[in-house]
Order: sequence, then structure tokens, then C-alpha cells
Amino acid sequence: PRPYKATDRAVLLKLAQEVELAQGLFLRDVLYCDVRAWRERWMEGGFRKCREHGLKPQVWWLCEIEHANQKEGVVRLAGATDMTAIDGRLAVYGGDGAEVRYPMLMCALVGQLPDGAVRIMQAYAHPIQALDWWLPVDSNLERDAVDDLLGVMRWLAREKDMELELLKPLFSWNGTGARPDFVVSRREQPSDCLVIEAIGSDDAQYRERKARTMERLGGHPVFEDERARDPAGAGTLLRSAVARWALAPIQT
Repeated sequence: PRPYKATDRAVLLKLAQEVELAQGLFLRDVLYCDVRAWRERWMEGGFRKCREHGLKPQVWWLCEIEHANQKEGVVRLAGATDMTAIDGRLAVYGGDGAEVRYPMLMCALVGQLPDGAVRIMQAYAHPIQALDWWLPVDSNLERDAVDDLLGVMRWLAREKDMELELLKPLFSWNGTGARPDFVVSRREQPSDCLVIEAIGSDDAQYRERKARTMERLGGHPVFEDERARDPAGAGTLLRSAVARWALAPIQT
């Protein structure tokens, strides 16, 4: 549960120091995680390092955005009033730019042209939990689920001295071939876990995909969080389910 000791961008930049792209060139040299990198031309140093290693002058830029228009190829950076142009392709997760899905985190490839002009060559935007928390989520309903999960985790830590961890898998999880929405586990015994699937739609095809995911998760306890059908009561049910699982005897 938050707050963490370091910001998300600080953790990413520290990790990037260990990723070597070419001999003597690290991801940290060409990764920027602040809106000022674009506005104040911080990227010049990254372009120079790329040239020194015989590479195209291109860098990666991560920043929060509050709006995107794929048709017009523009985004509004967090806290800005004007739009920023994307020269190449702009993709938004699920193709859904509804206002309720913001804020989003934009991952952009920025390049410098031979004449010195700097352009955003392409970009991808994905919803995140909050401007200061880059946890990827699939919808605003998932944001609500995260708030409920953190609420019960804090209660268990405070009242029951029980530390849990929350995982948002980005890839196939635990050899199942599935990517569940959330996994809650005991910190002292990570193998003991509860999978949470946030059901955000009544669409038949959507629910069929969810059913296939849950089939792959066989052997792991799964709680179906029915946010779409019961938005008012889903939070209470989710918090109760996590508490019951956490306080039950560990299955061996």
C-alpha cells in the first residue's frame, strides 16, 4: 500500500541505469520521465549520446497526459492548456479516449531530424491509477477496484498485523497462460494468493474472454468483482472477500 518511499519515475530511472543498450550506453541515457524534458529540451543530451554510439538520435519519453485525440494526432500534457502534436502514429489502449479513462501515461519515441528539429515520432497512451501513480489499469472501474483493494490491505495491516502485496500482471502470470487483473498475496508466503477479475461489462464477447481467462487460472482461487452489474455494492463485496481469504487458515 502507498505511499512508497520513492516515486514511480525514480524507480524506473534507477532500473534503467542497469539496462545496457550498447557498450557504454544505458537505457537511463535515453529515457526521460518528466514533462520538462520536452519543454526545456533536456533530450539534447540523449540525442548526443546516441550519435556517439552510431545510433539514430532517438530517445524514450514517459509523461502523464489528460487528453488524447487520435484522429487529430494530438495530446494534452498533464497541467497544460495547449495541445502537443504527435508526428507519427498515436495509439490509445483499446482505442477508447473517453474522458473517464484519464489520466493516462504516454510512452513516446522522440527523434531529432537532420535540421535539428525535435519531433514525437510515435506514441502509446494507457490509463493509469493516478497522475502520481503509474499503475496501469484497463478502465475507471479497475481504479475503483484498486482503491477498494488498498483499503482492505491497509485495514489488515493495521488491525491484524497482516502484510499483503498487490500485483498487476503485465504478462502471462505464474505459468497459467493468463493475465489476470489483480493478484493479492501474503508477503510472507507469496504462493498463497487470491486472483481478482474485475468484470467491467455485460457484453457477451467480453464475458466469454473473461471465462477463458478464469479457466486458465484453474487451481487458484478467483474472486469475480462485478463492477458493471453492481457498482454500488461491488466494493463491499470485494473488501469482504479479500478479508475472509486473508484471515482464513493457510492451505497447505
